Amino acid sequence: MTQLSRRRFLGGVGTALGGIALAGPLSACGGGGGGAARSDAPFDIPTFREPPRPALEPAFVAEHEAMCDVYVGQPAEYRATYEGRPLSGGEISTFQFTWGNPPTDVSGDPYWRELNDRLGGTIRTTFVPAAQYGDKLATTLASGNVPDLVFVDDNSPVALQAIRDGTFADLSETLSGDNVLEWPNLAARREAVWRSSLRDGRIVTVPSPVHPLSFFPLIRLDIVERIGGNPAPGDAEELFALLAEAASVREAHGLPVHGIALYDDALQTTVEAMYRVGCDWQLTDAGGFVHKVETEAYRESLAFLARCWEADVFNPDALGGTKPEGPAANAVFHPTAWSDSVGGGGLHTAETDTEGVRLDFLDLKGFDGGECRWERNLPHGRSIAVSSRAAGDADRLREILNVLDYLSAPWGSEERLFVDSGIEGTHWEMRDGLVTPTEPPSTQYTWVSAGDPVYTLAPQSEPWAESFFRVASRAAEQSVPKDTVGLTSPTLASKGTQLNAALLDQQNAVVSGRASLTDFDDFVDSWLGQGGEQIRREYDEARQARG
Repeated sequence: MTQLSRRRFLGGVGTALGGIALAGPLSACGGGGGGAARSDAPFDIPTFREPPRPALEPAFVAEHEAMCDVYVGQPAEYRATYEGRPLSGGEISTFQFTWGNPPTDVSGDPYWRELNDRLGGTIRTTFVPAAQYGDKLATTLASGNVPDLVFVDDNSPVALQAIRDGTFADLSETLSGDNVLEWPNLAARREAVWRSSLRDGRIVTVPSPVHPLSFFPLIRLDIVERIGGNPAPGDAEELFALLAEAASVREAHGLPVHGIALYDDALQTTVEAMYRVGCDWQLTDAGGFVHKVETEAYRESLAFLARCWEADVFNPDALGGTKPEGPAANAVFHPTAWSDSVGGGGLHTAETDTEGVRLDFLDLKGFDGGECRWERNLPHGRSIAVSSRAAGDADRLREILNVLDYLSAPWGSEERLFVDSGIEGTHWEMRDGLVTPTEPPSTQYTWVSAGDPVYTLAPQSEPWAESFFRVASRAAEQSVPKDTVGLTSPTLASKGTQLNAALLDQQNAVVSGRASLTDFDDFVDSWLGQGGEQIRREYDEARQARG
């Protein structure tokens, strides 16, 4: 079973299987849902159409392709972008995940009644807890009754196999070029987003754009000042010395203090950036692929973390996966998602809840004082597929795409406000010009989005907006795209989950001192033999075939 995390769904970071165009037959009989012959007719990438601008000027405008505009606060008004109703009556079925326990009946729920009214029909949804996504999807496919719209997780072998089997419709010709302009919100996706999501070179899903970068490190200025440290360490050695000394403080403002609170994706990503590790699979100067675990830079990043562990820099429960309660998880160095720090006002809350705490973003330097190398997320994240059976009726397909068009309304629109927050007076109210949740909907429709991704900062995060923009812009300038976008590896599709899990286990062992770097070298040889070497060959062959 594929385990899903909120970050993987919402962050779109592109883990082992993300962004891969699966190899497979162009024509296949898909079990469970009516596999359809996959067309090989030529098509154009859908034309991009700029979505309506929100009624709010950006506080900072991006100047790099890997950076996004920064907005502080909320639009002065939320403007309607969709005319009429997507459906002409009837019912549309969907398969979507939920973070909590799925509701048994939403027929009387005000949110879903309003959604049905807006759509002009009835939406019948199968809710699936995120942790059960793979199993439930397999059961649904095997039943032969595939819903009209299905959430597709790029990391699920079940979903990937369904694509290969033709269970989902080929939308390439329907959305080709200017054809997509019939659905303006679907057209609000850049070429890179569509290309990243192609499967076998075809459009099989409607993707959502995601931020190129998600994680940015924070530093506890009050602790650094207390020990007389440098709040802007110039290299890895200075950062280590700062964290080792800060960890010796042990307690401040009635709360524990650690150099690092959690060993998680955000920390690993940040330390790899500091050591300029680069992408998971990366091209060498000779033109072939190597995995990052084969590089000396990756080995050095693990050595740095292991050294921190040995020096008691880490919270003793850092491998437990539970974030400690407290400002920046009570850590002096805390890489975290932007949505947690400034998107939801986390920094403001940390400073106001605990007197004396001071936090800011850290402009991280490379291990040797030079630049970092940040790996960009895939351009696409959450994706929706249309069942081949439903798409067999052209009028039915048009209405299904109408629904996706409505649900893809951009940030700042009235439709997006409803989809994300519910009904004014029932789920939220306007206070001082801000949408303030009162009784948020228990279960919302959370699948698709459109338009260029933007960083939307909470109003109370305004004091950190400039430093966030500066640090994020510098990271964007030092970032690199994935080298494997659009390439094919059937072995990664079938074995990627197991290979990635084995790598994570070995990382944990080395960092926590249960295994040595020599043990890790032996592990790499085994990892390559269990599938890594075959993935390399498939990537090399796919790249040569692409020219």
